[in-house]
Amino acid sequence: MSEIVIISRARTHSGLAIGAVDLATRRPLRILPPGRDHQPHNASVKVGDVWHADYALRGTPRPFIEDADATLRSRMRVIDAGAHIARTLPAAEGLMDELFDGMLHWNAWHEGYVEPSTPPRFSMQLWRPATLLMRFASDTIDGAYVYWEPGTKRRLLWAGDSPAPDSIRPGTLVHVSLSRPLPGNGKHAVSRLQLSAVY
Repeated sequence: MSEIVIISRARTHSGLAIGAVDLATRRPLRILPPGRDHQPHNASVKVGDVWHADYALRGTPRPFIEDADATLRSRMRVIDAGAHIARTLPAAEGLMDELFDGMLHWNAWHEGYVEPSTPPRFSMQLWRPATLLMRFASDTIDGAYVYWEPGTKRRLLWAGDSPAPDSIRPGTLVHVSLSRPLPGNGKHAVSRLQLSAVY
C-alpha cells in the first residue's frame, strides 16, 4: 500500500485524467481504474487529497509511462499539492518550446503536439512559464479556453477540471500534459499539449 497525493484533474473526451505523485518515491502517476483508460467525470478525488492506494504501473509505451492501475483505499488527509510538488519535484522553466524534451511541433493554428513516432520520455510535466500567459475567453478549442504565449503565438489548451484563471504570471508553477492521441495532424493522430492545473 502506498500514499499518493492528487495533483491534477484534467478533462478528456471520455472522462477525467487524474494526475498523482507517490509521496515516498516521488513517482508521477496517472491513476486509472483497472482495465480502463480514464476516470469517470464524477470521480470523488480532489487536488490535494492524500490517499492510501494500491497501484501497479501498466508499462505503457512512451510518453504515457505514468499510467497505473490504481485502487484507492481510503482518503487520509488533505495537503497543499502545489507547495508539496514545488518542494519535491523538478520543474521546467522557460518557453513552451522547451517542454517535453523539446519534441513539441506546432501546427498551423499554433497548437503544440508530439508525434507518435518521436515521443518524449513522459506525458506529464511541471513548468514555470517565462512569460505572462493570457486567457482569451473568445478563443476556444473544443469549447475549452486557450492561453497565448506573447510574442510566439503559441496556444495552450486549458484541460483542467476547474475554472480557468484569467492569466498566469511568469514563474507560476503549472502542470502540463499530453492528451491521448487524437486526430489533428492530417491523416494521423497526435498527442496535444494541454494545461491541466495551476498552483
